[in-house]
Amino acid sequence: MSNQEVQRRVQDLERRIIDAKSLVVDSRLRLKDYLKGIQKIIDRPDIDDAKDPDKDLFLISVLEVYKMFLLKEKALYTTLNKFKIEGGLYIGFCWIPTLDNQEVMRHVEGLKDKNRNIEIP
Repeated sequence: MSNQEVQRRVQDLERRIIDAKSLVVDSRLRLKDYLKGIQKIIDRPDIDDAKDPDKDLFLISVLEVYKMFLLKEKALYTTLNKFKIEGGLYIGFCWIPTLDNQEVMRHVEGLKDKNRNIEIP
């Protein structure tokens, strides 16, 4: 290899390194913009009073809403996975506060009236 060829390859490699660094910087900026976009704060239009000291309590982070939704879904499916499936029904035990017992039984009775295949012990 001649000296000129080596210098040309070195220059080509230096150019490629500069391009790669530029790509990394651009990718980081785009990633930051993307993360800012999904973390955007939604201002509630129904709360107009800028003088209200509690106004910041009504700002909603979309990412936090998704996080809460996923935690709720995970808890639901974790609980459902503990039930036994028999004949297409989920069977399991649950705890109901005494104060809510009547309301839950009304809902179960309503389900029974809508679907005659449901049996209540």
